[in-house]
Amino acid sequence: MNSNNQEIEAALIIYSVEPNDFIKEITNLESLSDFWLIPEKSVVIHDIYFDTPTQELKSKNLALRVRDVNDSCLITLKGNARSTDWGGVERLEIEMPWSIEALTKISNELNARKINLLKNDQPVDTGNPINVLMNLGLQIIQDRRNHRRIRNIVKELGSREVVAELAIDSVTFQFGDQEILFHEVEIESKISDGTSVIESFVHNLIEKYEPMLRQWPHSKLVTGKTIEKLFYEGALAGYVDEENNLVPHAFDKIDEYIKYGNI
Repeated sequence: MNSNNQEIEAALIIYSVEPNDFIKEITNLESLSDFWLIPEKSVVIHDIYFDTPTQELKSKNLALRVRDVNDSCLITLKGNARSTDWGGVERLEIEMPWSIEALTKISNELNARKINLLKNDQPVDTGNPINVLMNLGLQIIQDRRNHRRIRNIVKELGSREVVAELAIDSVTFQFGDQEILFHEVEIESKISDGTSVIESFVHNLIEKYEPMLRQWPHSKLVTGKTIEKLFYEGALAGYVDEENNLVPHAFDKIDEYIKYGNI
């Protein structure tokens, strides 16, 4: 994330009948145009999203998340997304290691937007953020896991300045006994005023891999909520392959569903 709590990123859905083969191909990518890609360790991320019972955060285009990754816990508030002309997204992002101080800062941000959490005078179990947030009147709206393969993007081989991060994400939702997966590529700026870097990299990436990569304007939260709704409506029959991956034309259905305001 860049400075001033402003996130600049772009998401590209993997639109392939063989997503795992495509993931292997892009994972082995060492350079693209004027950029070099430096492998980092893969991580497994567990994300849990919260909202009030009346969906006040959703109504104000905010998202509150607790993330477990690499034995650490982060709390994140995202919102106020603005789509760019080139297909990326700029938005508020406050992300900090979990602590009461971090929770207080995010609570103040919510209060400023007229979202007030419940008062709770009970002792706080700082080791269990899920219970803390639920005791403040929030409820879980999404629980997902993500296998993330990371590549640091640099302009010169050997440079220590990471200008952006490429993440190849395989996201898993569990609905009863059914797993459903989708895969996407995220590119996020790691420098101030990184818009031009992201725009150039995304343009080159799409040019190289189209049509197997498509710009995807919807967050994982919205995408996941739509998948969940379609699943429980029985509308995903024929849209999931033998390995539980969403097939390419499923994303056309998801995109249409979102655009018509069904989620």
